[in-house]
Amino acid sequence: MKRPVLSIAEFPRRDRRGWAISLLLSLILVTGCSTAPPAAKPSPHFKIGAPYKIKGRWYTPAVDPDYREVGVASWYGSQFHGKPTANGEIFDRRLLSAAHKTLPLPSLVLVENLENGRSLTLRVNDRGPFADDRIIDLSQAAARTLGFEEQGLARVRVSYVDRAPLTAKAEKPGARQAVTRTARDRPAPTPQVTTPQPPDNDLIADLINRQQSGASQNVDIPKGHWVRVDEFDDRNLAQAVQFDLSDIGASRIDTVWDGERERHAVLFGPFDDEITADAWRAAILDAGYPNAKLASAVR
Repeated sequence: MKRPVLSIAEFPRRDRRGWAISLLLSLILVTGCSTAPPAAKPSPHFKIGAPYKIKGRWYTPAVDPDYREVGVASWYGSQFHGKPTANGEIFDRRLLSAAHKTLPLPSLVLVENLENGRSLTLRVNDRGPFADDRIIDLSQAAARTLGFEEQGLARVRVSYVDRAPLTAKAEKPGARQAVTRTARDRPAPTPQVTTPQPPDNDLIADLINRQQSGASQNVDIPKGHWVRVDEFDDRNLAQAVQFDLSDIGASRIDTVWDGERERHAVLFGPFDDEITADAWRAAILDAGYPNAKLASAVR
């Protein structure tokens, strides 16, 4: 005979409370398992980004090795903990990181608390802050280390230090700081002989009178074999690629006028032979630039 299903009213009074608690716990567990958001997965990447507008104000991200600014710092914590940063890392309020409105991501900056003399090198991996002209937003751990967690704000000096490697991540408080000097304080690098020896990075096309003639007025590219990484309408994007590939070697930006607009190509070279050029191309492909190709065109 089929056993009837009992309601809570049919349980003895002394058993009702335990039955109800068990049922409530089961519902909580089932609900929690079904609604818990999936953990964010990191996808770190180098980023400068196009100009953007927040609260009616425009910001233009750019490479600025001489960046040095005094202003107000704030901090952020639990509301963003575990969420992706602007360059695909995962924000951890317990690690030493920061958000900045325009510096390349990720970068290293030296933050000096001008109110108590403490200083700290931080990994910038997010965008912000966008309130009251604050110049940098620190993680909760960074604010605690610099001594302004309780008051929430501090007057600081922020100085660009260097590009931060993608293979690393924000450090824990107390970790040894690998970089302590700012770009302004770093000694000039020792000249090294490399192959190839590209032209100066700042060499750009001479576009005088281009609007009158409608013709390209480009500077000649030296003969040889080149690796053409990619081509952009925005020169800032080309500079971002140069910055991202600076560990591989020096490059140049070739700016051309096609009669309607400027185009900015990032070039490595010249190389003496195609085999050498192709080896550099392979390294650039491995760095995440699938459009890199060999080029032998000269003007």
